[in-house]
Amino acid sequence: GESVPRGYLQVLVSKDTQPIPVDHSGRVELGQWLTDVENGAGLLAARVMANRVWRHLIGQGLVRTVDNFGRTGEAPSHPGLLDYLAGELIESGWSIKSLVRQIVLSRTFVMSSAHDESGHELDTENRLLWRAHRRRLDPESLRDAMLATAEQLDVAWVESTVSYLGDQATAVGKNENRRRTDFPCRSVYLPVIRNDLPELFEAFDFADPHATTGARSQTNDATQGLFLLNDTMVMDAAEAMARRLGGQGDPATRMDRLFDSILCKRPTEEERNEFARFL
Repeated sequence: GESVPRGYLQVLVSKDTQPIPVDHSGRVELGQWLTDVENGAGLLAARVMANRVWRHLIGQGLVRTVDNFGRTGEAPSHPGLLDYLAGELIESGWSIKSLVRQIVLSRTFVMSSAHDESGHELDTENRLLWRAHRRRLDPESLRDAMLATAEQLDVAWVESTVSYLGDQATAVGKNENRRRTDFPCRSVYLPVIRNDLPELFEAFDFADPHATTGARSQTNDATQGLFLLNDTMVMDAAEAMARRLGGQGDPATRMDRLFDSILCKRPTEEERNEFARFL
């Protein structure tokens, strides 16, 4: 068939958009078009970007379908706010730092997640942001928190956790050299091999490495509980924590220190009694 000339997404192209020169790679032109608010995709890109920043900071996007701004996606809960944030992003020269600062200095960002019966009755899904969204740790933070609490986390910079694999990690055929995850480093350095993710990532809804993922799925299933009960890294961290607290005073004192180290709070009377019975 006839060769199709390179171009941009037609639904977002104005009549003044210049075609990509045939002797150019097109990367620069694509970047300029994506941020062009007059004749390109800039107005949409700014909204998508502002929505993702909001989602990471607040816990839920103004448009909850962060990967879908089309007709089959969900309408924004606060369209005026989304437009304002997108406008601020453009005005600041596309400064993410400036946008983050503006959001974290807002009243919405510092709200408590405490339940309120009247608010819940009017807005069950908290779309009007009368409280903070309750959020759970992602698998990277969960792993780092367990190792840090057990004083096993090495926060030093790591050059590579896949250098020992050579070409085998991506080669066709049987891989004789399995990737490792038993490093004491931060989770951000763990190997992400598309068809062989670390087990913790598999269990706790890590982003799909085969696709762009604006919002990770969140599941609750039995494999997560089984992982925490049986994984070697979790068991080692628990034993290290127990050894560290073992000689620190009577059971009540150890209990206080355990709660303080892991949950940053003191146990309630009910929790004290339950733990005392367990011991």
